[in-house]
Amino acid sequence: MNFDQSPMLVIWEATQACDLACVHCRASAQSERNPEELSTEQGYRLLDQIKSFGDPLMVFTGGDPLKRPDLFDLIRYSVKIGLKTNVTPSATPLLTNEAIDRFKEAGVARMAISVDGHDAASHDDFRGIPGTFDRAMEALRHARDIERYQRQQGERSWQRHPLPVARHRVLVLGTGAMGGEIVDWLGRVGLAARGWNRRSPEPLTTLLGQCEVVVCALPLTEATEGILDARAFAAMPKGGYVVNVARGAHVVETDLIEAVRSGHLAGAALDVQRREPMPDDDPLWSVPGITITPHIAAQSSPEVICAQFVAALRAQQRGERAPNAVDRSLGY
Repeated sequence: MNFDQSPMLVIWEATQACDLACVHCRASAQSERNPEELSTEQGYRLLDQIKSFGDPLMVFTGGDPLKRPDLFDLIRYSVKIGLKTNVTPSATPLLTNEAIDRFKEAGVARMAISVDGHDAASHDDFRGIPGTFDRAMEALRHARDIERYQRQQGERSWQRHPLPVARHRVLVLGTGAMGGEIVDWLGRVGLAARGWNRRSPEPLTTLLGQCEVVVCALPLTEATEGILDARAFAAMPKGGYVVNVARGAHVVETDLIEAVRSGHLAGAALDVQRREPMPDDDPLWSVPGITITPHIAAQSSPEVICAQFVAALRAQQRGERAPNAVDRSLGY
C-alpha cells in the first residue's frame, strides 16, 4: 500500500446517536439517529470503497455505533470482504455482555473502551452520565474473560485460556497425517477447528453449516472426488471460505465459481486445481475472491525425496513394510 495515496486507518463515525453527554464530544451527539445517516446498503458500498484502498484498519465508532440496529450486519460484511475490523462502543446500557459476545462472533479483531479518569467520579463527570465507569470496567472484564479466571482463583486452578485469533469456525476435511496436523496447529493458535472424515458420525452437510471456513485435506478417491460441490457450498453459511490443499478434483470448480460470484461464498484459496498447470483460458484465473497458487503448499526438496526413497528401498530389502506405504484397497 502506498501511504501517500491510501490510508492505513479508516474511522467511520457510523451514527451521530449516543446516550452519553461527554465533555469533549464534537459530534453533537443526540439520543436518536440522524435520518440522513447512511443506510445499510450505502454502508456496504462505503466498505467496498474502503477495501479498494487495500487493507486499512477499519474502525466503527460514533456517537455510539451500537445505536445502529444494523451494526452487526455491517461488521460481518466488513469482515467478509477482508477488512481487519475494530469497534469503539460507548459504555452505555447497550454495551451488554451479549453485545460483546456478538462482536467476537462477528469477527471483530479489537474492541476499544475509553477510560477517562482514575476513578468513577472523574470518569463519570467527563462522560456526563453516572455509572459509565462501572460499565466500562465490566465490559473490559467480560471481553478478557476475567470472570472465568476469578472462578479459577476460587478453585486454585492456574490455567490459561488463549484468546481466539478469530471467531470463525474451521472444518478440516480429512484427519490423516496432513489434516490432523492442520486441526492441531489451528487449535494451538486459538481457532475453533475440528476434523471430519468418512467415518465421522455427523453428516458432512451438517458440519458444513456450522463452520465459516472449510479446509480440504482429503485423499482423492472415488468417494471423495467432487465432494465440494454446489450442495456442499449451499450448506455453508453465507460469507464462508474454502481452502483446498489436497487435490483439484475434490472441488467442482464450476460450482465454486458460481457460489463465489453469487456472493454466497466470500472466496476460496486453491493451491490445487483440476488442470495443472492451469491453461490461460481457465475461468478460475479471473474470479474476484479466488486466490490461485501453483501447488506450493508443500514442496518436497530433492533431499527429502531421496531420503524417503532410500528408506523405502532399505525396508524392502530387509523384507519390512515401507514407511508411508499406500493401501491400494483404500486408495491412499
